[in-house]
Amino acid sequence: MNEKEKIINGLNSEKVASDELIELMLKNIGSLCPELRDNTIYIGWVNLEESNKISTKQKLWLIDGILSRNLLFYGIKEQYSDEVFTRSFVSLLLVVLLESHFKNRYIDAETEKEIIKLSIEYMETEKDNRGFVDEKGWAHAFAHGADLLETISKSIYLTPDSATRVLNCISRALINIENFLFGEESRIDKVIISLIKYNKLTQSKLNSWIESNNVSLMESKSFNLCWVKFLMSLSYMLKFEDIEFEETQMLITEYLKFFYSTFEII
Repeated sequence: MNEKEKIINGLNSEKVASDELIELMLKNIGSLCPELRDNTIYIGWVNLEESNKISTKQKLWLIDGILSRNLLFYGIKEQYSDEVFTRSFVSLLLVVLLESHFKNRYIDAETEKEIIKLSIEYMETEKDNRGFVDEKGWAHAFAHGADLLETISKSIYLTPDSATRVLNCISRALINIENFLFGEESRIDKVIISLIKYNKLTQSKLNSWIESNNVSLMESKSFNLCWVKFLMSLSYMLKFEDIEFEETQMLITEYLKFFYSTFEII
């Protein structure tokens, strides 16, 4: 029986997850087989957590493995390499582990702070903006990384300085990296909404950040559809979440009007 078959059989079992299964799933987390990586291992983490088939000891082992092996930065210096699948899906595993922790705390404070620190550093470093990769499936590093930033925004240990760094990560992604094709902007918007909901971002600070980016892009007359999509999505998300940030909406409209008058599209 090969490793893929062992993972599938282990996840289909009614029994609690064995240590061997957990180890094999982490070992193959960046598999280039999209069926194994996306539909088996990632969904497997979610199902194990929801069905209480993974122990606290195993979750702590996973966190230790991710941190000690530096998996969030695996192959990050290589340009458009297959190692992105490991980084991207480790981000999603951390989301599962952190969400579990927020429901029933099991991670010590120092480790939680370390996860926050490394998550931000990862999104300050990632360069692979590919979404769907032919024959290999979803890389989606910035979307999954945004999911991780959204999750750490819920932590009581996310400081105001860290929240500012999160905003800088978003600016970098949308303005310096950009060229996203698969809805990454809306995933990034969810970070903003979460920061607001968990009292890590005021309207005043959000406005200052948006205005700074607006001015920079307007002065350079940069054709940046990512910022446009981000602002449009943010506008509606704020409305749908009943967040009445009227000044923010005005800044969004101001930039969209500029972009339309300059490039005649939205």
